[in-house]
Amino acid sequence: MAEKLLMLALSPTMEEGVISRWLKNEGDKIESGDLLAEVETDKTTMDYESSTSGVLLKQVVAEGGSAAIGDLIAIVGEEGEDISALLKEGGSQATAAAPTAKTEVKAEPETEAEPAPGAKAGELAEQTAETRKSESAVNESAQPKAVAEGRILRASPLAR
Repeated sequence: MAEKLLMLALSPTMEEGVISRWLKNEGDKIESGDLLAEVETDKTTMDYESSTSGVLLKQVVAEGGSAAIGDLIAIVGEEGEDISALLKEGGSQATAAAPTAKTEVKAEPETEAEPAPGAKAGELAEQTAETRKSESAVNESAQPKAVAEGRILRASPLAR
């Protein structure tokens, strides 16, 4: 029996995906876990992985085409199987395909924590270091001289 593959939400904010490249052609035999396509999301490019085995009967969305989450993008089944009814139904009752992440993730800009009102940056670092020192319960005799004198440096293991 032919199974529908729908566009999945490949990122938390994704509303639609673009098939940037099909990795399998219509008529190709596929196994569960095979990569079918590369899908561009709003943030990155993901690989779309098949969770079923069979023959790729139809690529419903062409390369460069977009599909909303839940839309039919492909049909997998047995060679020669009639899929006209599935094409009319569109995107419901799909076989979920598991996406795998690519390494093209866009980096989010780092933000620095702002000091509390009225606190100086040096005081904050000292408070943080003192807190970590007390939480770590390290034997003071084993501490470097700077730590024992209360000068905990950022490079100190206690300043983690």
